[in-house]
Amino acid sequence: MMQANTEWLESLDPEELGAIVGKLNDNGRVTDECGVGISSTVIENWSDEDTEFLKKHGYTGGSLTRG
Repeated sequence: MMQANTEWLESLDPEELGAIVGKLNDNGRVTDECGVGISSTVIENWSDEDTEFLKKHGYTGGSLTRG
């Protein structure tokens, strides 16, 4: 069974999670090439629940979707 994105996000250390939130707050997006450790598989399976998790950890933007 594949790990849910929120489970993966919860497993990150605070520094990694902060880097992801920082990248999103600065640029409004992340890719698997931006150096913050998010794979394309995670991005492809993103949900509103995942966005809400990031908001609880400092993300200030809107809904995140695949682009």
